[in-house]
Amino acid sequence: MQNVKCRNTSGNMIFYDISGNIIATFDGTNRIFQIPTGSTLTVAGVTVDSSTLAMSGLTATAAELNKNAGVTAGTATASKTAVLGTSKNLDILGLPVGGLKIGTAGAEVVVTPSAAELNLLKNAALANSTASVAAILDASKRLRTNANVGTVTTGATTSAVEIGDGLSHTTILTLTNFAVGTSGDNAAKAIGASLYSLPAGTCLVESSYISVGLTLADAIQTDTPEIGLGTAVGTGVVATLGAVGATAENIWEGEATANVSGTAKVGAKNPTASVPLVITAGGSHDIYLNCAVSWADITAPAAVTATGTVVINWKFFA
Repeated sequence: MQNVKCRNTSGNMIFYDISGNIIATFDGTNRIFQIPTGSTLTVAGVTVDSSTLAMSGLTATAAELNKNAGVTAGTATASKTAVLGTSKNLDILGLPVGGLKIGTAGAEVVVTPSAAELNLLKNAALANSTASVAAILDASKRLRTNANVGTVTTGATTSAVEIGDGLSHTTILTLTNFAVGTSGDNAAKAIGASLYSLPAGTCLVESSYISVGLTLADAIQTDTPEIGLGTAVGTGVVATLGAVGATAENIWEGEATANVSGTAKVGAKNPTASVPLVITAGGSHDIYLNCAVSWADITAPAAVTATGTVVINWKFFA
């Protein structure tokens, strides 16, 4: 006796049990395999009950399986399965504090900062003085600032790095062919130019450092002019900065250079009159690089430029 019979009806294969009940139908036209209510289908150990859609051998419920419905890869949807996008990305994920671990598998470390603490890193940058934003040290492990800083006089030949906290400052100026002025010719002459202006308000200059070489645009480069920093510009028919006046060298007292062919004068000094040098709100806030000498008999008065580094340590008071 046969337990299963098969009949070809209109191109479809219909399977019957011994009582003539349909067990399954294979729709040859649409290539659909159907089982009626009350039948079961077992595939690879998973049995599907056509009446209830219950699956034996599969522990997930229909509700749980439905969490996969309508899912978009890379997009988090409440009460739905999270599927990573093509870049292993997910647009948003909420975790409790301490719910994130980072590290080698099996040795992960809990990330303990809160979201508010992590948000302090947003917009963090060098020279960032924005309130409630983390500050980043530069490559030399220095803290830069853009609060209460001065201004470079000639940006084309001078660059500035501002180190500090908005109150205590170290200003590092790099000079490249900075124009100091025009030399004398067989005559004494003091020259100078502003390289930096302190911010408005009361400022205290504590110390300074230079590593600067002067270059005269003439074949004769044997002069040894004094070089110095002051709050007044070097000027006049004089051979020393002292003859110009105390304020022409009150930040870095003048010393003779080795020549005017670029050899650097190097040294650190305190202000001459007092430490710190107090620059009041109404005082001169410009800092000048000056030089003076009895210039040799040259072809004609020529340009004097400066190349090197000037460092100024100062404090700001509103």
